[in-house]
Amino acid sequence: MTKFTKFIFFNLFTYVFYLLIDKIFTLLNLYSNPKLGYDLMVMPTNTDMIFIGINTLLSSAGALYLIFKLKDKVY
Repeated sequence: MTKFTKFIFFNLFTYVFYLLIDKIFTLLNLYSNPKLGYDLMVMPTNTDMIFIGINTLLSSAGALYLIFKLKDKVY
């Protein structure tokens, strides 16, 4: 797998994981405002920024895990 292919798959997997985790956080009402992310006038609180950071870390870790598993299957 080339570096460009890994880059595309990593970004795709990260995006999908981010959307799924964001839906879970929204379903559990963890964000301070339900319009967060959809309305530019809504400012995130410190807690929202922590949840966004956690979401980013989990999404990146999940994408790396899938990239390594995919690399093992391809080669």
